[in-house]
Amino acid sequence: MDLAGYMHVENLTGNILLLKSASSPIFDRIEFHYTNVTDGVAMMRRQDEVMIPARGSITFQPGGHHLMLINARRAVREGDRIPLSFTFSDGTRLEMIADVRRVGSTSHSH
Repeated sequence: MDLAGYMHVENLTGNILLLKSASSPIFDRIEFHYTNVTDGVAMMRRQDEVMIPARGSITFQPGGHHLMLINARRAVREGDRIPLSFTFSDGTRLEMIADVRRVGSTSHSH
């Protein structure tokens, strides 16, 4: 089972940061993807890294940047909490827990 992941990332530094990798013990791998619509046709492309501008932000959302959480190692259901780990170009590693929910849900992640 593959899932998509959405989030908002802020870069509070004065330098461009690159989001280099993501992982979770629940999935075989996590990839960064971007969906671009040209002439009414949506094309999803894998990205090796995602740039976050200095003192800027990027939103991972349907129809744009998103995470592809590939090959779940166990059943994942709405309400589950998934550990995620992100690595940035400056060596920073960010650990977080994401709530599994349906797109359009009004509940907030922690």
